[in-house]
Amino acid sequence: MNNKAQAFSDFLTNNKIEAFQVQEVPDDAQGTVVFRSALEIEGQRLSTLVILDQSPYALIRVQILPKCCTEENELAVLRFVNEQNLTYKPFKLFFDNQGSLIMDTSLVLPVADEEVKVEEAAQEIGEEIQGMLQVIINYLNENYKTFMQKIWG
Repeated sequence: MNNKAQAFSDFLTNNKIEAFQVQEVPDDAQGTVVFRSALEIEGQRLSTLVILDQSPYALIRVQILPKCCTEENELAVLRFVNEQNLTYKPFKLFFDNQGSLIMDTSLVLPVADEEVKVEEAAQEIGEEIQGMLQVIINYLNENYKTFMQKIWG
């Protein structure tokens, strides 16, 4: 496990947070580790990933609505998503190849190495990720109904 992922894993353990399943990506040059969970928004469980590798970046990915972009609504939902991207800077919304609405949030995190011990970085890395997850939860709690209305009519 890469040092940043180990630091986040230690943060989760130290804080008794058991909401994540951990998956190391085999044979990955960047040592990618995926922490899988779900956010509860408006009674829906939204698949959520925290992706950590050896780069200084972390990615939080949330699947907001599965398979919601269709031929019939494509132009309207693309315009709506573009408006959201112009308004909310911490997130980028897009549709994957299956038409699911995805939110990506990128963070720059300290990289725990020999100079900065993993134990020392665990709290800082964990708090940064946890803080951004709270921002995402707040945003989705405020906007999920609007997504549903715009996309499903």
